[in-house]
Amino acid sequence: MKRFAWMIACVMVLCAATNVYAQWTIELTREATFLLRYDGATVMRCKYIAWGPNWKAASIDTAINPNQGERWAFSGDSKGLNLDIHGHINWTEGQMRFAYDLVASKASAGNIGGGASFDLRLDRQVFGDNVAKPELTDTGFTWTPKPGQTVSVSFEGLDRKPYFEKNRLDEIRAFFIPSNIEAGRRTAGMTVALPAGTTRVDGVSKLYARPDDSWHANTIDWSVSPIDLSYLNHKPAGSKGFVKANGDRLVYGDGSEARFWGANVQAYALFDATNEAIEQQAKRIASLGFNLVRIHHHDSAEWSPNVFVKDADNTRELDEKSLDRIDYWVKCLKDNGVYVWLDLHVGRPFRPGDKIEAFDELKPGKTGRQGKGMSYINLSITDRMKSFADAYLKRTNKYTSTRYVDEPAVMGVLITNENDITNHFGNDFLPDKNNPIHQHWFEEIRDKLVRERGLDGATAWKTWEAGASKIVLNQIEYDWNVDFIKHLRTIGVKVPIATTNTWGNNPLFSLPALTAGDVIDAHAYGQTESLSSNPKYDDMSSHWIAAAQVSGKPLVVTEWNTEYPQRDRFTQPLFIAATAAFQGWDAPMIYGYQQAPLVRQSKIETWGISSDPAHVALMPTAALIFRRGDVKRAGSTVVFAPGDALLNKSISPENSPALRTISERHRLAIGLPKTALLPWLQGVDRGDVADPDAIVGGMGETSVTSDTQQLTRDWRVGRFTIDTPMTQAVMGWVSDKPIKLADVTFTIRTPKATAAITSLDGQPIARSKQLLLTVAAQAGNIGKPQAIRAEPVVGTLEIAGTFSVQAIRPNGSLYPAKVTTGAIPFGSEPTHWYLLSRR
Repeated sequence: MKRFAWMIACVMVLCAATNVYAQWTIELTREATFLLRYDGATVMRCKYIAWGPNWKAASIDTAINPNQGERWAFSGDSKGLNLDIHGHINWTEGQMRFAYDLVASKASAGNIGGGASFDLRLDRQVFGDNVAKPELTDTGFTWTPKPGQTVSVSFEGLDRKPYFEKNRLDEIRAFFIPSNIEAGRRTAGMTVALPAGTTRVDGVSKLYARPDDSWHANTIDWSVSPIDLSYLNHKPAGSKGFVKANGDRLVYGDGSEARFWGANVQAYALFDATNEAIEQQAKRIASLGFNLVRIHHHDSAEWSPNVFVKDADNTRELDEKSLDRIDYWVKCLKDNGVYVWLDLHVGRPFRPGDKIEAFDELKPGKTGRQGKGMSYINLSITDRMKSFADAYLKRTNKYTSTRYVDEPAVMGVLITNENDITNHFGNDFLPDKNNPIHQHWFEEIRDKLVRERGLDGATAWKTWEAGASKIVLNQIEYDWNVDFIKHLRTIGVKVPIATTNTWGNNPLFSLPALTAGDVIDAHAYGQTESLSSNPKYDDMSSHWIAAAQVSGKPLVVTEWNTEYPQRDRFTQPLFIAATAAFQGWDAPMIYGYQQAPLVRQSKIETWGISSDPAHVALMPTAALIFRRGDVKRAGSTVVFAPGDALLNKSISPENSPALRTISERHRLAIGLPKTALLPWLQGVDRGDVADPDAIVGGMGETSVTSDTQQLTRDWRVGRFTIDTPMTQAVMGWVSDKPIKLADVTFTIRTPKATAAITSLDGQPIARSKQLLLTVAAQAGNIGKPQAIRAEPVVGTLEIAGTFSVQAIRPNGSLYPAKVTTGAIPFGSEPTHWYLLSRR
């Protein structure tokens, strides 16, 4: 792999918006909120938020109705707060007005409350240097990012004054849902006053076809995969020896490259499952092209059963029936050549009988108290976590007769899920959190490090700020990780270990502590219309994953998804597979395969793709793209190494054009700094790019093409293409014109869709005797009664040669063959797959 060594010629710094015809636009969302854009960049995003007592999520679900002139009605609810929500929106020149009617079916007290949250772009990428900061008022806020161009947001009926979340000027919250809710009706209003000349634009939701009962039902068979890719798996899993890290790659015990395309199986699906269902789904998982499953939410309080004895006063007693279900899952997956990833700690609910020190300071949960964050300084929590690891990993699976520490079908182990103190839980040690014992323990360690490392004691306690506090927090987390890994190796764990994850928008300063592990683990979730985001201004989930690729370390992704009900989630499976192959990620795992009890689903679930046509239909092609290496790894690796700024500033894909633009054109690797402040850190002397604000070359005005020339994303249109000898595909907004790739041309009438042609016989498309055509678009729970329905994708594939074309039924059987030359129509059959046999 050649290094990127020509930065100077190809790096520009974005100082201001590049379009001289910059203008303001406002767009209503389907959720009855709004997006505000300047020069095409999203600079303000409004969303609704709410919590019950103790920050228990109480989501606000609203939907806008078709408009009547410049007036829109909307309705929804917050079930967690027993609220029905109705209202209307009016648009007049320069102003958008929201009126809310909130009706509580019963009173409730002690809630956090809720209302509107605003994310603002305050960096210089869009507006230039010295962009003005927003100013709070008693009823809202004002913001003048360009002289003479003011945005003003004001409310009626607020419960409290607006505030900056965590003192961050880029996130403002305004609560009009009170903490103590009285039964009956309450009204509120929001007025958004905009700069002169602001235009209202229709949202892309108007371009989608509206769901109706004519959409195809039963396009997915939950019991089987119509395409059988299980031949890709070596059986049983583990037969090539234990997986290990080798530089920045994973390899099997025999030295061959290990590349995993995975999914999560979690919660109810683990335990509420018969032998027959597990056998069936393990086979289907392998047939869909997966060779890795993460066993997740095995210990979480939110779901019952879990691995703990339900009625015990402690979590030291493990439930044999639950362990039996996990063991059978592992046995069946292994038989089908599917490896497993084991988490040790996800959502364990500590109970009084666990005898945790300072137990009352742990956050209360559904059936116990959570130890996240506290685990790094509370030795009793660490001890209980080690004891669980011993019991969980040293036991023998009765179906395989192998202890888990000796099981080569285990691909990797995660110590603790979404549990870092460098960005998320470090604030729990502050005086205002009322955790005096944990605060004392933390301050003892902090003050010792301040003395030893010569840190600024005046800022080292400010856990929410970059700088000295991140040195302290990384050191605490790293030391804990090293100790825990040593324990796992002592009990016999042989496979790669991840510590926790980079997740929830962690900046780069969270990476150093993670390097104690053999691999770095990342989580990232996508958003609707992400293919339309301009990387000069806006981030997307792939940028966050790429920014976790530490130089010299393998990267696994135990969670990625663009989940239901996001309507264009069908654009993501092939996009992620292609990006993962291009970047050289080692093990992407979608979250999740199934979370509900392991039975056929009558509705698409948010955290399970097993019955979702928008995901499942594309998984065989995605598996081929990634596992077969249809998309080549990037020709150049660009090391982003900002030096000490990595620890002293909050650098992330949210605010760094360099991270975004590098990862779309080249392979991105993060070079950590060499610093005496963290003497164990394996940093780099220098990298290729150091400026977070740099835009790396090869960026067109509206599109970017990978340095391999195989991947192109046109953000103006919102389209991504894959053009390789073995797979050619298009996804996004596709109906504007025929889309010509190397060997095929797609002409698609469905406005937004994914269509792909891939070789099934290992030969290039131009010579292949057997090809798979896959199409997918919107899917949802539609009609009354609701049924899972998929939007037909209608179009034509132009390809040289004469073909016998057979649509494939969901159960894998074939429709009668049709012989076609040159142009192959698709979309009339209720299917996502067509088998093309060249004559």
